[in-house]
Amino acid sequence: MFLIRQSRIYPLASRPFFSITLLFLAVYIADGFLYRSECDAERRFLFSHPNFSEVSGGAVLPERAAALAPGWNPLGIGLNAEVLAIALSEGDVYAGGGFTNAGGNGNADYIARWDGGTWHALGAGLNGHVLAIAVSGSDVYVGGIFTNAGGNPNASYIARWDGSTWHALGSGLNGPVAAIAVSGTTVYVGGNFTDAGGDPNADYIAQWDGGSWSAMGPGLNNEVRAVAVSPGGDVYVGGKFTNAGGNPSADYIAQWNGGSWDALGSGLANNTAEVYAIATSGADVYIGGWFTNAGGNPDADYIARWDGSSWEALGPPGLNDVVYTIAVTSGGGVFAGGIFTDAGGHPKGDFVAYWDGVFWVPLGDGLNLGVYALATSGTNTYVGGYFSNAGGNPNGDHIVRWEGIPLPVELIDLRATAMDDRQGICLYWRTATETQNAGFYVE
Repeated sequence: MFLIRQSRIYPLASRPFFSITLLFLAVYIADGFLYRSECDAERRFLFSHPNFSEVSGGAVLPERAAALAPGWNPLGIGLNAEVLAIALSEGDVYAGGGFTNAGGNGNADYIARWDGGTWHALGAGLNGHVLAIAVSGSDVYVGGIFTNAGGNPNASYIARWDGSTWHALGSGLNGPVAAIAVSGTTVYVGGNFTDAGGDPNADYIAQWDGGSWSAMGPGLNNEVRAVAVSPGGDVYVGGKFTNAGGNPSADYIAQWNGGSWDALGSGLANNTAEVYAIATSGADVYIGGWFTNAGGNPDADYIARWDGSSWEALGPPGLNDVVYTIAVTSGGGVFAGGIFTDAGGHPKGDFVAYWDGVFWVPLGDGLNLGVYALATSGTNTYVGGYFSNAGGNPNGDHIVRWEGIPLPVELIDLRATAMDDRQGICLYWRTATETQNAGFYVE
């Protein structure tokens, strides 16, 4: 398995040219990655090809070449029904959905906590599906279609778990909650409600300050499915709406700047669309859902990136069906889950895949049904949904952990040649999943 780290690879047909100091160039494999480095004459391994000259400096294959590749890991014996929300907090994994048994714990109704070895119930649980979870310190905020949390009848559609007890948030909401995001002491909530704590202007989106509910401007004109807060405090909202706070250009995706609603370019105006997922990374905003041609970009189907001024595709080739969840790593990689298959053209890129900034990468052998929840921390990514098999593991029921960084392809042959002017290198390889492989220049 391999990856070109901190480099870009291009088909020979594209023929871009990049300057490189070939004399001190080496290619080596370590920890499952393909790197560039200075040559080590004591551990030199020359790649060659009958039609090419050998590369000056060669390639190095160090002792760590056989490091373990990433893979799927079950969380105990899994759950007995779908997982629709996941949140992480200091080693704990909170999962919510339609299940009523977590790892054999029959008291874990619709919400449960995994401590790394065992599933735990959160009090007496809830009386209906969980659709959203957000964690802030020791508080766990949960939203969904329930009307009772731990026996508290005032906890309608949203509730807070403090580690031992369930609490209502004021008088609650009058409809289901599909999305929650926390920033400081403010909790942002989106869903299919038209009243929050008695405020009739809190249509589909509202904010809780720890003591009371308030509207965010005049609200929206239809359901909210996703909420995310950027590091700068901007609130991004996605869903089924076509008007945000009176802004008719804010179709399906909008930004709240603290006082008013703004459109993101032309948004998804030319679609009959829905946005189900939002994630931020620096100045970038990633959205997923049921849409094509984000911002008029014909390749931005089902997932797209807003860079602050325009919509960009992740591909091509991209994804072929709906994206329900997105998680961004600290390094800027993007995990996407949904009901798509063959992400980026990979036959194993089913229901979940990883975007490394250049390519879509499958996660092992993929899953057997849709993904509706993702959360990532360090090298661990937790995946939830309707699946009952992860990479062939029969215990991967509805929730699993992917460990490591996904690797693009299985390498079965690698050869290299110096370019004619001796200022660059061309790699030639064959892989187990691609056909008609040729060569690639390395930047």
